[in-house]
Amino acid sequence: MKMNAAPPASSACRVGRRPWQKSATRASRSWTATPVRAVNAAQRAVDAAGDNPYANYQLGMAAAAANDFGRAAEAFQRATDAKPDFAYAHYYAGQA
Repeated sequence: MKMNAAPPASSACRVGRRPWQKSATRASRSWTATPVRAVNAAQRAVDAAGDNPYANYQLGMAAAAANDFGRAAEAFQRATDAKPDFAYAHYYAGQA
C-alpha cells in the first residue's frame, strides 16, 4: 500500500459478517472520540447477539470509556459467563 493511500475496506463491511461484528467494530473505533456513541453501537451489537462474549466485551470497553463502570462490570461479567477462558474480560472486569 502506498503512503497516504486510503486504507483497505474494513473487514466488518465484508459480505458474510455477522451484524454484531459490524456494530462492535464501530464501537471499538469510537471509544475515545465519542464514548456515548460507542456505548450505543456496542449495545446494538449485544442486542443482535446477546450471549456473544465478544459483543459483551466491546460493550464493557465502551462503557468503561464513558465512565459507566457499573454497566462495564455487568458486560464483562456476561462475557466471562459465556466464555470462562476469556482472560481480557476477566482482567477488565476486575478493573471496572
